[in-house]
Amino acid sequence: MVLLIDVGNTNIVFGISDGEKIINTLRTETVKETDFDYVPVLQDLLCRKEKIGTADGVMLSSVVPEVTGKLEKAVCTIYGIHPVSADTAARQELVIDIDSPDKLGMDLKADAAAALKKYPCPQLIFDLGTATTCSVLNEQGHYIGGAIMPGLKISLAALAVSASQLPMIDYSIPIKEYIGKNTQDAMRIGMLFGHALMLEGFAREIQKQFTKPLHVTLTGGLSHIVKKHMTLKCVCDPYLTLEGLLYLYQGITSAAEFSGRINESDK
Repeated sequence: MVLLIDVGNTNIVFGISDGEKIINTLRTETVKETDFDYVPVLQDLLCRKEKIGTADGVMLSSVVPEVTGKLEKAVCTIYGIHPVSADTAARQELVIDIDSPDKLGMDLKADAAAALKKYPCPQLIFDLGTATTCSVLNEQGHYIGGAIMPGLKISLAALAVSASQLPMIDYSIPIKEYIGKNTQDAMRIGMLFGHALMLEGFAREIQKQFTKPLHVTLTGGLSHIVKKHMTLKCVCDPYLTLEGLLYLYQGITSAAEFSGRINESDK
């Protein structure tokens, strides 16, 4: 069993893999408090509920530095192994052509690794989580940059906090019209159609830089909600990040096995 861990600012998503494919996913809240212990959380979530007593390997992607070390320690305590950093693995698999490649989020590297395996280039990847990110892969499959914008939940929370008469709403309720007849529907329209149109606008403008059609992928926890309100041809692939972690793990494992065979042949 291979455990894949994607640490985001709002949630931690776990992927359970047989080494070839992801067979289950789990989710828990990201807790950033300094004294928080993830050992009982993982024991309850993975060991008790999923009965995962052993792990052959763990691949970790984290964009929350204050949580990374605590999760690494928890995994080592429970399974007796150290997680492999997705950042280290991605350096071997990706060509990242931006100003500071080392500062690119590990989740975006994992997204790119999976997208390169699954879809044709050039590509545009929208990851809809706490933030909504845009990643661009050119015809050669090189990561050439992107954009970062407030996510759906952050935008809604900021609006409700800053405007005294605007409430928090349930944005999962479907909306079909562009004109709201009440405050709640007007906010849903603004949030959902506004976000969808923003992504379509990005795709339209970025497409102008390429002669071949862009393959557009939506991923992340909110991708299925926003896709319902888009007319742009795109694929919803909510667990792209976890798949990327699995591909990166497989790449490192294959490289280690190949190196081991070479060393044995030299003896």
